[in-house]
Amino acid sequence: MKSCKNAKLFSILMACVLLFILLGSNTFIASHMKHVCIGEECPVCEELQMAENTITNLGAIVVYVTVALFLCAFAQTFTQVYHTILRKNTLIRLKVELLD
Repeated sequence: MKSCKNAKLFSILMACVLLFILLGSNTFIASHMKHVCIGEECPVCEELQMAENTITNLGAIVVYVTVALFLCAFAQTFTQVYHTILRKNTLIRLKVELLD
């Protein structure tokens, strides 16, 4: 029971961190869109590019997590269907002794 509470707390903490990163990146991009660029190797432009990459990568993570959850749900459903429909209960599977 204690590990379940720790897992929930960790999940909430990670969600808050991801939300903070996402909002921080968006805020940085919005506040520096009209900066005066000095040309090549502009530090503000490089930071803007990194913030955009962070947002893109977080979007990819959401897709990967969604696919992983779908696969887990599919595997669980298939296992339930296998055990209820496809796996027949025979006397040997039930370990019944047939004595004369």
